Amino acid sequence: MKHLLEIVDRIKAKGASIRILEMGLDTNSSTSELIMHMLGAVAQWERTRMLERQKEGIAKAKAEGKFKAQAYSTREGG
Repeated sequence: MKHLLEIVDRIKAKGASIRILEMGLDTNSSTSELIMHMLGAVAQWERTRMLERQKEGIAKAKAEGKFKAQAYSTREGG
């Protein structure tokens, strides 16, 4: 969410706005800006919930002895 707001602020500082034509949103409108904030908040919530479910799934798999951790590379870019 923070990054979305930073991008919108940078664009506004340059005298431009974001327009999403298919949704009829324009950051020059206070209503559209509110909707963008709400969409960003929902996206952040979905991401957090996904990570929570992932942790729960890993814990369950570990408890059942089924978890196989993926090996991580220490090489750069790998």
